[in-house]
Amino acid sequence: MDSIGHSIHVLGPGRGVDTQDQGHVATLPGDITPAWQGESSQRNSLLKPDLVRRESARSVGTVSTNLLSFPETVDDRAARLVAAGVIVQSLSFVVFREWWLLVPLAYGFVARTASGPRFSPLALVVTRAIVPRLGGAPRLVAGPPKRFAQAIGTTFSVSALVLAVAGADVVAVVVIVALVGAASLESLAGFCLGCAIFNHLIAWGVVPESVCRDCADITARLASR
Repeated sequence: MDSIGHSIHVLGPGRGVDTQDQGHVATLPGDITPAWQGESSQRNSLLKPDLVRRESARSVGTVSTNLLSFPETVDDRAARLVAAGVIVQSLSFVVFREWWLLVPLAYGFVARTASGPRFSPLALVVTRAIVPRLGGAPRLVAGPPKRFAQAIGTTFSVSALVLAVAGADVVAVVVIVALVGAASLESLAGFCLGCAIFNHLIAWGVVPESVCRDCADITARLASR
């Protein structure tokens, strides 16, 4: 086969490409975008909205997690003052027997269980207005047992609210009296019944120790009082 000479002369943008092949000249457009480059740009334009959606979802998830987080440690003085507030709210229902008096009580427990003091009016007043005026060093205790105790309070207060709305006032009062007893132990004696139950559940292996490694043995905290 005879060798064939090829030569390509780029004439510059807009002037085309002069291709010489066996004496034939063909002019091609000078501004040609490679097919692979166009496909890549198209893929990038399609991926960017998806990337934005993923980043937005991640940001929303982070905010939600932060909002629904419970403090790792809690000032025991604040916990006892909140318990005192729970006693007042509970006794108001026992005295007046109005079901709507249980609404702020139940809401407070739900809010504190979900996110600590962040959305609880009672806890906010205690942590931001009362405790700072007490002076002295905070008495920090582990947070998970306190959250468990608040969850028990949520169960009692919500149950009492449902019973009161249903007309079972006597049963609702019994439930609230039991709640007053537990809150009194916390407020007056500094004994958190829900925390003690939580620590026993860890000791029995029902709750993994990884949930609260500082909670498996409550004796050290009791001895420091």
